[in-house]
Amino acid sequence: MLRALLSIFSILVLSQTAFSAEVKKINEKSGAVYIDEGNSTGFTKGRKVCLFEGKKKVACGIVAKAVKTKAIIKVPKNKIPSIHTGFTVTLQAEVATPPPVKPTASPYMMAVNLNAHFMLMSPATYNNVSYIPPATDSTTHWETSSAAKSMIIPPAFGIDIEMINWGVVLGFRFGMFKSESAPSTYDTSLPSTTMTADTKATDIGITIDYIFMKPWNINIGAGLDIDMTSVTMTGTQTDESDASVSNEFYTLDSSLRTLSLHIPVIYKHAFGSFGINAGLAVFVPLYAMGPTQTVNSPTSGGVTDSRSPVADQDTDLMDAIAHKKASVGLDGILGVFYQF
Repeated sequence: MLRALLSIFSILVLSQTAFSAEVKKINEKSGAVYIDEGNSTGFTKGRKVCLFEGKKKVACGIVAKAVKTKAIIKVPKNKIPSIHTGFTVTLQAEVATPPPVKPTASPYMMAVNLNAHFMLMSPATYNNVSYIPPATDSTTHWETSSAAKSMIIPPAFGIDIEMINWGVVLGFRFGMFKSESAPSTYDTSLPSTTMTADTKATDIGITIDYIFMKPWNINIGAGLDIDMTSVTMTGTQTDESDASVSNEFYTLDSSLRTLSLHIPVIYKHAFGSFGINAGLAVFVPLYAMGPTQTVNSPTSGGVTDSRSPVADQDTDLMDAIAHKKASVGLDGILGVFYQF
């Protein structure tokens, strides 16, 4: 501000003390006006000047050529007939043009985002199962009761740390898939017996993204995501006629790590240091590590189950759960942030 005021002050002073010249010769054909002042008094090449008859402004032009004590002014040819020798020529004050303002980096260095992740399609999936009682021609003891592919209600929750001027975002999220309990008949010859399959799962995700575009406050980036899901299933046999009967015949623990390409598109609206954000992130699963599974069943350890023709019930249960990476994932994000 002080620098600008000093510039204006100097311009005003110079305009008050500027020299004037007199028209000595006119070339009507070329539109050139010859004056009796030059470089030594400020009539330098490129300077704007105006010509006066007394106090009346007649025309303005530009110094086309100048030496120490004389100069040539170019004026519009249609003004030449109005100009005569003896007219006064004065310099016009030069207003300093401020240098262009370069875009500066954000005044904020970091942002902390608290987000709800509505996982419309998870990068890893599994099946909730229900028990099928044995029959002579049984090939499996399980059927899919539902496919666990999303976490919408409840959503996952996460925190992101964004290094604004670097464009780097580190994220962490945690969620739980909706648990399911599926009771079914354990033995058709014993109607009071029930096998209940309880399945639940947790999900942890870690992301690192680089934001390479920010058009209209929309952060567009790309990075990597490591998604870690853990699935637990228990199959418990009970008897309605005898409350003391509770046999955990089946258990499964399965963990899977999925490496995905992560593409976030997030709109951010700031109110000073605080703001809201909403958007989507796409997962493209690239590689699955696992699943690593621990299973117990009536045939674990090579034991024969006389009730069932399914010889390997460990593999049967793992195949039914089908814990694996998905073909694509989609995350709906809604949250708030604080930047500092």
